[in-house]
Amino acid sequence: MEILKKEEKKNKKHKTKHTRVITKNSKQEELENKKRRAFLISILVLITILGFFLLVNKTFFRTKYKNGKFEINLPLFTYFISDKDNELTLKTFKKSESLKQYFEEYLSNHDYCTCEDGTLIYYDEKNNNMIKDVNIKKGLIFTKIEIKYDTSLLEEICK
Repeated sequence: MEILKKEEKKNKKHKTKHTRVITKNSKQEELENKKRRAFLISILVLITILGFFLLVNKTFFRTKYKNGKFEINLPLFTYFISDKDNELTLKTFKKSESLKQYFEEYLSNHDYCTCEDGTLIYYDEKNNNMIKDVNIKKGLIFTKIEIKYDTSLLEEICK
């Protein structure tokens, strides 16, 4: 009988130690799960905020920009920055080479004329727009696009 009592005591000791380990592990797992949930929630909030800013942007999910008289086709996922003094500024993740090719192709569908001072102007008869210059600047992360345009008559521009 004494042998059985000793074994029961050993088993009880072993079970309690084992139970303590399980509770420590379950507490650690619970803490890790809370951290994981907090991380996922913060990622979802960040994605929601970013998505909202992209949705309300004038050009990001659109292939056309329009402001009153001026209208131009743009590559998809181009982020609108500003439109001041007949200069449209945009940013994108796209490579500058592909953007140059896009705008060369786009402008090749326009009529063009050369002013007396040598300025080349592309004319979009359909929208009555004139594009004076498309400047593409490669940055570290983004590529900046600056488009100078005019909605005046061609005669007024080439003075």
